[in-house]
Amino acid sequence: MTTAQHRATVRRSRPAAPPPRRRGVLSNIVLVLGELLLTLGVLVLAFVGWQVWMFDPSVARDQTSIADEYLQDWQSSEPSSNVPAAEDPTVEPDDAPVAATPSATADVWGVLYVPRFGKDWRRPIAWGTDMTQVLNRIGIGTYTQSTMPGAVGNTTLASHRAGMGSSFYDIEKFRLGDKIVLETKDGWYTYAYRNTQYIVDTDTNVLNPVPLVDDKAATSRVLTLQSCNPLPISNQERIMAFSVLESFTPRSAGAPDIVKKLGGS
Repeated sequence: MTTAQHRATVRRSRPAAPPPRRRGVLSNIVLVLGELLLTLGVLVLAFVGWQVWMFDPSVARDQTSIADEYLQDWQSSEPSSNVPAAEDPTVEPDDAPVAATPSATADVWGVLYVPRFGKDWRRPIAWGTDMTQVLNRIGIGTYTQSTMPGAVGNTTLASHRAGMGSSFYDIEKFRLGDKIVLETKDGWYTYAYRNTQYIVDTDTNVLNPVPLVDDKAATSRVLTLQSCNPLPISNQERIMAFSVLESFTPRSAGAPDIVKKLGGS
């Protein structure tokens, strides 16, 4: 037998290779589901990135632009009849005028400055807390149970902490004595931060004249900032930052120094 014949005989004597094993139906389903979940994960990450780095900052800029439009209008507006004269540049809380109550949901009545949130941070404040008309579009809403700035009681403002501008994202960073300024067409209400509390979403008595206390008459002029907690997105509880009114500056006296440093009107 020649060498070539021997090799051919050996090849023929080798067992044939088994056919490739076919996947079962269940294996195919698991494979497809795995690919779908992987694709979905990539899409979710892409959406989160777009939301955080593109959409959310764009909404914040739009809200700041709304604030600037009102600030420009107020510079040339006539003050209310109860506003002190220019020779009284700083008015004590007891003599501060009471801001007018808006007449309709989404009416912008103020602009909030919070230096702790950043030098260029300012947002418009609208009446009501409707999600679509106010919180998502304008930025900061006012509970209709609130007293208006200047009045004894509790002015309660709400905003998103994450998403749609993230106005109150840094609400937990306040330090004792931090200034918060609320501007209306008549002037500037300057508050000093006092404390922060965390509550569950059923604690509606945070809207009381004395926040979180029932059946007690108010003696102070309180500003309450409210948002959701914890980050990134949760409605399990609320974070509340409380401050008290220190002074009022009429528009005719010019903006207080803290607002000038922020580049405000």
